[in-house]
Amino acid sequence: DGTCDIEALKSLVNDETAAVVVSQPNFLGNLEEVRKIEEICHSAKKAMFIVVVNPISLGILEAPGNYNADIVVGEGQPLGAPLNFGGPYLGIFACKQKYVRKMPGRVCGITEDTDGNRAFVLTLQTREQQIKREKATSNICTNQGLMMLASTVYMESMGKQGIKDVAEQCYQKAHYLADKIAKVPGFELANDKPFFNEFLVKTPMCSNSIIEAGIEAGILPGIRIGNYLENRSGLLIAVTEKRSKKELDALVDFFKGLKK
Repeated sequence: DGTCDIEALKSLVNDETAAVVVSQPNFLGNLEEVRKIEEICHSAKKAMFIVVVNPISLGILEAPGNYNADIVVGEGQPLGAPLNFGGPYLGIFACKQKYVRKMPGRVCGITEDTDGNRAFVLTLQTREQQIKREKATSNICTNQGLMMLASTVYMESMGKQGIKDVAEQCYQKAHYLADKIAKVPGFELANDKPFFNEFLVKTPMCSNSIIEAGIEAGILPGIRIGNYLENRSGLLIAVTEKRSKKELDALVDFFKGLKK
């Protein structure tokens, strides 16, 4: 029904479970009951609780650290990086303090120089270039510095309030569109679970034909969920802060004009 089956998860997690990984929001756009999942992981179990996040959503959603996530990962593309046909992007990785020495790569920290000025230094260096090979957690050389710099500029430019504003726009515009689409005859939301800026829509006709007609009209109406989940059908629609009300209304009119 759009989110994790909590009772089924309880029966699956045992002392041999290494980790439970949950996306927040999940692949269908819905928000998971993360606190209940955390309880299953940590109550008398040794499982790690790993959360995959959309960084923009954290402008309004609770931070994973607040619900006791052990590790947090995410795709940094929403932080000012263009789509570029799939890359290059950057990854986000965070963990509890007690696991920090197991993180691959290098960890930068803030300190002060002899004059009392703020300075950045490599606090932990766990790559084989810096320490004994047998103690290294990473021996992979990567260069995503350009994307990291771009995202740093984006976050510095936006600030905390700017990120929050973007997240609120994504949320409000997505819910405006979802409400409008749900009123189009033959269309309905796949579930009534809370969502951030993505939602699954059941359609009265084949999703492929809708997408093809949309492309001819200069619109990408969504992605066919069946390409990713065999037992699902419909369109997965995402709305970001870049979409205007005019564009959202045009999509609704496009759905209304489809010939069944």
